[in-house]
Amino acid sequence: MRLYEPGHPTIFDLSGNRWVSIMIAKHLLVVATTVCGVLATRESQPLARRRLLARLSLGFVLIIGLLGAMANVVGPQ
Repeated sequence: MRLYEPGHPTIFDLSGNRWVSIMIAKHLLVVATTVCGVLATRESQPLARRRLLARLSLGFVLIIGLLGAMANVVGPQ
């Protein structure tokens, strides 16, 4: 919804605005976390792979938090 506010950077400002780059990376990691979480719950996967996917999901969540903090510091300018 913020993309539709007047004066707010658009998704096409990827190369010109650091905030947009951070937010796109953050949202891509949210999708990757969801995929890893779903795959980690499938019983058809070997246990070692399920544990790896769960740890990867947890790592992605930590990175998403850091990116969110960075986005707050940079601001949408």
